[in-house]
Amino acid sequence: MRNNQAGIILLEAIIGFAILGLFAGLVLQHLQFTAERSGYELSRARIVAESANLMERIGFDIPLKDGTVTGTFALVQNATWQLDIKSYSEGSEPTSNHLSANLKHIQLVARWPQGTAQRQVGFNTLRRITR
Repeated sequence: MRNNQAGIILLEAIIGFAILGLFAGLVLQHLQFTAERSGYELSRARIVAESANLMERIGFDIPLKDGTVTGTFALVQNATWQLDIKSYSEGSEPTSNHLSANLKHIQLVARWPQGTAQRQVGFNTLRRITR
């Protein structure tokens, strides 16, 4: 009888370790997913911060004139930006209104890779031209 009981205890221990191994695998998989997600959010936060800085530079070291300017972000690998500046009009027809004649529409689109997907975020603003 003693050998039979020892075999049952060994079998119970093996099953217990197998169950613990399954739980450990699930926990590690969840931690890996969380770490990847955290890295993606960090990239997005860096893109937003650098985009805000880029928008502030318009009119200083980035000329406030109609056209398209492109570049790359330093902190996020393979991240690019495109800046479109054009005269603002309140509809399809350009207006001769004094207030809108001094406005520029600025659109910034930032793109970066996230896994196998391409993510982007856009910013729009108006800037008054002082003459």
